[in-house]
Amino acid sequence: MREHESDDKLPAGLDQLWARLDRPAPEPRTGLSLGRIARAAVELADAGGLEAVSMARVAERLGFTTMSLYRHVKSKNELLLLMLDSVATLPPDLTAPGSAPAPGPSPAPGPSPAPGPSPAPGPSPAPGPSPAGPASDGSAPAGRTPAGSAPVGPDRAGSGPAGLDPSGGGPEGLNASDVGSEGLGLGWRGGLERWCRAQWEMLRAHAWIVHLPITGPPITPNQLAWTDRALAVLRGTGLTESDKAGVVLLVANYMHTAARLATDLGQAASGESIAAYSALLGSLADARRFPALRTAVDAGAFDYPAELPEEERRFDYTFGLDRILDGVEVLIRSRVEETG
Repeated sequence: MREHESDDKLPAGLDQLWARLDRPAPEPRTGLSLGRIARAAVELADAGGLEAVSMARVAERLGFTTMSLYRHVKSKNELLLLMLDSVATLPPDLTAPGSAPAPGPSPAPGPSPAPGPSPAPGPSPAPGPSPAGPASDGSAPAGRTPAGSAPVGPDRAGSGPAGLDPSGGGPEGLNASDVGSEGLGLGWRGGLERWCRAQWEMLRAHAWIVHLPITGPPITPNQLAWTDRALAVLRGTGLTESDKAGVVLLVANYMHTAARLATDLGQAASGESIAAYSALLGSLADARRFPALRTAVDAGAFDYPAELPEEERRFDYTFGLDRILDGVEVLIRSRVEETG
């Protein structure tokens, strides 16, 4: 019996897909294979979005007929799952517990989105794939923050030993953010920040993922590997298993929503566009009609920091993530107090 088999059978077709993804056959020198099909589809999506992907176009790119493709992939939905799993390989710093590569760069800070309705978050996607190609995350040095946001300190910037398979709780005297660390200085918080940074890099490298239809919870082997790593970071924190699952889904949903907003904004989040928007707000926000908004505009709350180079002015997810993790820290403390 395979490890993933249980009394609850996988949906029709997924059992075979799991078997092929879990134990792929050697790729032939010529002809079609799942790997070649997935790579061709990802290339099409990276270049032209999901609308550029169809069974016919993938077959044409590979030099085969559409019908020959159906011998390997049963449907467009299965093709999308293959694409997602193919870019979902865990990056090295999430798969090598105890290793200590140089900390990755933090994403560039940007102004907070203007007040108003935000995109309605849907169900969380699989806690996320990682990039198979070059990342385009708009990284910037840690410590630079948009006006009004908290500074990013060393343990907020993901510094410290890497590795997301913690051995358990730390010694007495550690802060709540240190509990669950494999190496002192990373902790559950630094681990989740590293996990989220890898998510962000993937979602920016393969922007089409945020537009995939969400039809259910994580289901492919690589998706579940990401979920496993995030849950492992929270080991030893005192959270219940239900708490941990809730935290992972909350963080994954936030990253998906932030990445979709960044993708949809595109050039609207550039320094030039933000400057134009801030100037427009300045002309519209009358102090008598919108006194609080006027105060925020005058304080530069919707501008990038003046010292931030133009090439680093991009949408920033870290302010929102920090606030979520602040709440998780409060939850951890309350659970520890409850258990004495």
